[in-house]
Amino acid sequence: MDKSSIFNIHLSLLVGFALHTGADDWTPITPPDAPEARHGHSMVTLPDGRVMLFGGEDVSGHLFNDLHTFDGAWNEVVPENDPPPARRDHQAWVRNQQMYVTGGFGESNLLDDTWRYDIENNEWRQVTHSGPRPSPRYNHGVVSAGNATYIFGGTDEDGIPLADFWKLNPDGSYTYMGDASYSFADPELQIAGDIMCVFGRPGMVAMYHFIEQRWGYFQGPPVGSGSSTTLAENAQGEPVILLFGGQDGEGQESAKVYEYNTATGEVTQKDNLPFAVENGAAAQVEAQEQFTQEPMTLASAQLESALTGDGVGQTPLAELQMVFFGGVTDGVPTTNTLLYSQLRFTDVSRSASSGTVLTWQSVPGLSYRLEGTTNVTDPVFEKEVATGIEAESLSHTYTDSTENADRMFYRVVEE
Repeated sequence: MDKSSIFNIHLSLLVGFALHTGADDWTPITPPDAPEARHGHSMVTLPDGRVMLFGGEDVSGHLFNDLHTFDGAWNEVVPENDPPPARRDHQAWVRNQQMYVTGGFGESNLLDDTWRYDIENNEWRQVTHSGPRPSPRYNHGVVSAGNATYIFGGTDEDGIPLADFWKLNPDGSYTYMGDASYSFADPELQIAGDIMCVFGRPGMVAMYHFIEQRWGYFQGPPVGSGSSTTLAENAQGEPVILLFGGQDGEGQESAKVYEYNTATGEVTQKDNLPFAVENGAAAQVEAQEQFTQEPMTLASAQLESALTGDGVGQTPLAELQMVFFGGVTDGVPTTNTLLYSQLRFTDVSRSASSGTVLTWQSVPGLSYRLEGTTNVTDPVFEKEVATGIEAESLSHTYTDSTENADRMFYRVVEE
């Protein structure tokens, strides 16, 4: 297949790039008992909402095989039996009540083993595979969907980037699914609908269509190796993929954050990380009350509408929270913990007439400002509606009138 070929993926991709300010926030936090500084570790979200960290490497080259969980604070987990061999640049995923770990750099060689951690029983077990399987590798990409797990690319023992694609079946066997036209030394994988998106080559996103069983290649964000990704939604409820950190197009540590819209193909640059970092790890966390004690955009707010007039619409404010840990900054592994909060915008009315009353849950003692926009297709908040709203008021009456406004989007931000 020609590398430049493009296939239909249910939606027409309109490729573009824009610089926007998002309703999101990166907050350095200092929770107690953080793991030692490291890079090349894995982090996954457990079924109970906690985040689990495994492995990695410190500044001296020491490899880890320890477990830590995050639920607002870090806690080390000591398993009931011996853990897998220490490693870095492996991959991990969760299926049912198990966390799986595969591959990576071991003490003396690359690994091709797979281990299963039983969350309930706090025990490790090695998984036995039958038949052909992926060769030893590190920095490969893994994503799990349903009962299947997909492994793609990475780097082999000679430092050569790989392009092979495998499916790990529930019975422990592997199915070889062919090679992509491009190799990826350190890919990031996410699945959106019937499409697997692959990032890791600056300016490109590769897509595998599961139904049509073929690859396509499109313009993507300028992100190279060592980035982290997560699934999210934008203001219109469209699926997007957030990419942050890693290396830029020149191989330098990056603080850039990008949003890739899987429905339109648009790439949007978001607010930067507080510092450049590569080869860290991130995972989504459940919203917890203690997170709101940090000075950040109000991640736990619920913005509701109690409207007068016609066209009443009410959509609760959704949120994404994610914890990011470690990685390499200025060439040195760190123990930095970042909490990321993204507020989805709320469509509160089809009429921006005077008299709209907004209410929200808040944290006592904090002051807020109310921002709004009438830009439906690109809700960038540039209009300051009100400031200095005390938490105790819990509401604000919108008294401004905006001409030619079909809808008004609002957000509440801590001052």
